[in-house]
Amino acid sequence: MRAALAGFALLLAGCSTVQPRSPAVQALPPAFYAAPASGLPAADWWQRRLQDPALKRLVDAALTGAPDLQAALARVEQARAGLRGSQAERAPALEGSSSVTYNRTATEQFGFDTSGTPGGGQGPRIDRERVLYRLGLDASYDFDLFGRLRADERAARARLDAAGFEAASVRLTLVSDVARNFVAARAASARERIAEENVRSARDTVAVTASRVRAGLVSGVDQARAEGLLAETVATLPPIQAERSARIAALATLTGLAPVEIAGLVAAGPNPPRFGRPAAGLPSDLLLRRPDIAGALAQLAAADAETASAIAARYPRLTITASLGLVASALERLFTGDALSIVAGPGLAGPLLDFGRNRARVEQARARAQEAVAAYRGAVLRAFGEVETNLATADARERQRIAVERLVAANADTARLARTRYRAGLTDFLPVLDADRTLLRSRDQLAAVEAEAADAELALFRAIGGDYR
Repeated sequence: MRAALAGFALLLAGCSTVQPRSPAVQALPPAFYAAPASGLPAADWWQRRLQDPALKRLVDAALTGAPDLQAALARVEQARAGLRGSQAERAPALEGSSSVTYNRTATEQFGFDTSGTPGGGQGPRIDRERVLYRLGLDASYDFDLFGRLRADERAARARLDAAGFEAASVRLTLVSDVARNFVAARAASARERIAEENVRSARDTVAVTASRVRAGLVSGVDQARAEGLLAETVATLPPIQAERSARIAALATLTGLAPVEIAGLVAAGPNPPRFGRPAAGLPSDLLLRRPDIAGALAQLAAADAETASAIAARYPRLTITASLGLVASALERLFTGDALSIVAGPGLAGPLLDFGRNRARVEQARARAQEAVAAYRGAVLRAFGEVETNLATADARERQRIAVERLVAANADTARLARTRYRAGLTDFLPVLDADRTLLRSRDQLAAVEAEAADAELALFRAIGGDYR
């Protein structure tokens, strides 16, 4: 019997695994192609750069009341309770019971007269009515000979890990969505301030041109051109204000705060916050910090353990049971020595003929494991592509921002020189108009590019997994 059990155990060990085998795991390239050359990001990359009090207020509000995050945390508690239940299954079970039983037996069940009297030739007298009082303790223990309960516990533990990673993924998405909308709203506010400044400058130009027209120094065409520039500048304000309102509404949905409060937080700072970029030699195993990849790996481990449990369910179960009880027909005799009843012994039970039910469960578990492998590999490939894309985008946005800053400086010099020449009467108003329009567009472009650069940094932060640990 021992040899047979050892053979079954070896067979089970060969059919099940606790961790996914290497062929099932998607291999990572050694490093990211587009990683720039500066340093390695710390695990607290986000926290060390979250210095804006307004943004921190919005993030804290979002994390406090987000329904999606609360639902994810509830799933964590469900998984934690499931793990406690799986652990309890491996412990001995002890149950207490008590009962009072009344039993009345029909005469016809005995086949003879049960009410006979001595010498009457009738059958023996039998008491047809009985009352039994019972008190008992029942204990049982499953030796888990083939590891079914251990596999169930491993699966429950992996599901708890997966639920935790899912909650971390929801948190990461929530934080990055709040930050990206905040950056866009702050950028819209900055662009609005630039547009308002340009409107004031255009009004001044109209006033100067009008005075020169009245003095007979220039023709009315210059005034018409100045008024056209003013109208063009004023027309840039509504779309920017609409963008700002839309971002504030999105933040109100994410955080639950009043739009009035959010508008004040958005307007509190002069520029969109910058978070910096991770850099060089960025190792590809940084992807393991991503909660979606870690969660997919945990789901794979859970599916593998469930397969082991399904395989173990096909083999016998060795249990030992014991029962200690008191049984008496009268209440006053219940606690006497004659009422004591003890039953104990081992038991071995297993399926003999189930018409393929257990085999079907094993095949189903293996199919789920294959699905988990495919999901894990897909998550790794998608994550690697996202990081590569966002690394390249962040680098391009930074280089674009530097170039546009130089462009704004050059256009500002050109506009200043054109205005000086116009006031000195060395040129007409057309060069001034062209220079002002070019400066206006470049300043607005710089504000937009700064927002895009900050957004690219946040997208990269999200792609490499943030600081969910």
